[in-house]
Amino acid sequence: MCNAAALSIYADADITAFALPPAIRGHFSTNVIKEALEKAVMAGATALLNVMNGVAKCVPGMDKVTEKINAAATAAKGALSSLIPSLNLDFNLKSIVLMAPETFWCKEVYTTPGFDTAPCAAELGCKTAGRSSEPGNEVPPPEQFEKVERQTEYSSKCYDIPMGDNFIQLGDWRLAAIDYNHFSISHRGIKTAQIFRSDGTLHPGPRSDFGAWHVPVVPHGSAKGIEFGFEFIQIGAFRLGAVDDNHFSIAHKGGKTIQIYRQDGTLHPGPRTDWSTWDRRVGNPVGITFGDRFVQLGNFRLGDADGGHFLVSHINGWTCQIYRWDGTLHPGPRRDWGPRLLHRKPMAWSCEGIAEMAFGPCDSDFGTFGDRFIQLGQWRIAAIDANHFSVSHKGGKTAQIYRSDGTLHPGPRSDFGSWNRPTGFPYGITFGPGFIQIGNFRLAAMDDTHFTVSHRYHGGRTAQIYRSDATLHPGPRSDWDAWGLSAGPPTGITFGDRFLQIGKFRLGDADGGHLVLTHENGKSLQIFRSDGHVVPVQTHRTAVINARPAHQHCRSIYAVLGSCPGIATGENFMEIGDWRLAAIDGNHFSVSHRDGQTPQIYRFDGTRHPGPRSDFNSWSWEPKMTGSHGKVHFGDRFMQFGSFRMGAVDDNHFSISHNGGQTIQIFRSDGTLHPGPRRDFGLWHRPILDVPLGISFGDRFVQLGKFRVGDVDGRHFSVAHVGGRTMQIFREDGTLHPGPRSDFTTVGRPMHECRVADVEL
Repeated sequence: MCNAAALSIYADADITAFALPPAIRGHFSTNVIKEALEKAVMAGATALLNVMNGVAKCVPGMDKVTEKINAAATAAKGALSSLIPSLNLDFNLKSIVLMAPETFWCKEVYTTPGFDTAPCAAELGCKTAGRSSEPGNEVPPPEQFEKVERQTEYSSKCYDIPMGDNFIQLGDWRLAAIDYNHFSISHRGIKTAQIFRSDGTLHPGPRSDFGAWHVPVVPHGSAKGIEFGFEFIQIGAFRLGAVDDNHFSIAHKGGKTIQIYRQDGTLHPGPRTDWSTWDRRVGNPVGITFGDRFVQLGNFRLGDADGGHFLVSHINGWTCQIYRWDGTLHPGPRRDWGPRLLHRKPMAWSCEGIAEMAFGPCDSDFGTFGDRFIQLGQWRIAAIDANHFSVSHKGGKTAQIYRSDGTLHPGPRSDFGSWNRPTGFPYGITFGPGFIQIGNFRLAAMDDTHFTVSHRYHGGRTAQIYRSDATLHPGPRSDWDAWGLSAGPPTGITFGDRFLQIGKFRLGDADGGHLVLTHENGKSLQIFRSDGHVVPVQTHRTAVINARPAHQHCRSIYAVLGSCPGIATGENFMEIGDWRLAAIDGNHFSVSHRDGQTPQIYRFDGTRHPGPRSDFNSWSWEPKMTGSHGKVHFGDRFMQFGSFRMGAVDDNHFSISHNGGQTIQIFRSDGTLHPGPRRDFGLWHRPILDVPLGISFGDRFVQLGKFRVGDVDGRHFSVAHVGGRTMQIFREDGTLHPGPRSDFTTVGRPMHECRVADVEL
């Protein structure tokens, strides 16, 4: 746990144009203008009478003049306001974001004790303070604006961490993967203090070989062989990371742990196969801070103490190991050297991050997107409808169609393209561990060597398997599909310039004319050509795609798309992880699971019809953009699905009600259920809003007021209150498990600033 917090005050600026701000637009109408004009006319009459007030006391009959002035003003306001409706003014156009909010000043006015050494300090405070574009504004796609690099005036507390080919330099020391089997800590004076070998053995100095000082430092953004993740740094085939708050290790990709450093200052050498960080995904450098000649991973700091001594210390003050300039080792436990490293503060929020130093400035614009498509350069991958998925080029040719029955239909052909769709909100697109879902299709890295395209038909129909050895294994087949996985956090999904990386596979636009699926081993698995042909593999095109840096240090792909983790919508339904809330028709609303069971039906007449049952399930429907009639609407703490509304009536009552007047179920904050039919505690007196109120989203949950509905673990869906009580659990086998109870809740998961439709929440 982090156990740290910061209160920051910041100032930022943004520019919007061409429409009213959403905060005003939501309350602005022709009637507002009419009322304002009427008030202005009457205010003018009142002002005139006030001026004449002194005279009125002396002039007989002035009261009749006052009456005439008021009557004239009333007539004037009526005549003026009657002109307004004919103007037919529309105030619902969205403002265009010309400059997204940029933070130009920030100060951490309060931090909890020990904040500077907290492993999560880099994710708190000014470094992450700021806001996104205001809800209800339109953000243009990246191809419609030109980026301008702005020179940031960094704080005097910014320090450089030199990097190169498989090494990181901290002061006069280098941590380097010499080759696949050897990692070393060496001093500028050419002495190597320690070698860590892939077989789990240690080989101490002093020695003059296996150093990395002959390798040049590269410019920022050009480092090779460096990766990051949650509290670890990967250098070549070695990982240095905090296993937990009390253990730090150096481990090899092959499975051997070479050294463990413990919080009490003791060392525990290998070979061993436990206490490794290789179970974690590469991604954003979370839990990593850095400063003057040091880097901190979790609760452990590694750094140059004085030019001649390199330390591995815990933030509690214990030093586990000292590596000296002459190549000798001086192990702990000891407390004398730690303060020389631990007193240094992390770099200021305005400084470059360690990932920016390694990979360059964060560019999260890998491509564009819209209703059931992702665009990579000149190519689009798209769900054309519920049964067809295609790869098509901007020039008009479709190179491949994948069908729901598992068959392949290659080009060249000119139909089943998606280039008629505008860019915009990514309707029908969601992610999960190693997969992308577009409509009813999933593209997935099933493991390190198999990539598949599959449809959800009958639990999963696979149209194509791409193997890392460049062999193809087409369908129809019912194995190797990704429909047994749950949507949610996009683990294993990264991106870069015109490519998506899914596990160890990349799909990207090589040169505008070729879309290539590659593996990290250097092989091309499939090449789609702009003339609509699928052509033999060409190694040089693989190199073009694989050489581009992945921007895993940027925001998550959900943040780039602006969508919410594990949530998608379609016609009168919302998909939340492995569950769907749906108005099946005007009379029936259901909660159903991806595997086919419906635990509950809520009917228009106020009655409930529980499962297990396999009808009234919405999983045959396609997530996509819909018209106004089938759209999921939002308002003040409610969601509307066709003729049904679900939402918080007040802080203590949550209900599902029909527009016919019946309330079907009330969920109370004390964990109890109060069923209908009844006509109170409904939600239909509230208007649908352009900018919804009291609604938040996060990883597979929706919060409405103080209530949360969400996918707990793929097998259980619940309605819970933030006070700690769970009112109802829906299980994958179609059974219901009512409260009061305090388990199976999504309360505790963080909220995300994201959207589920073209309204922001």
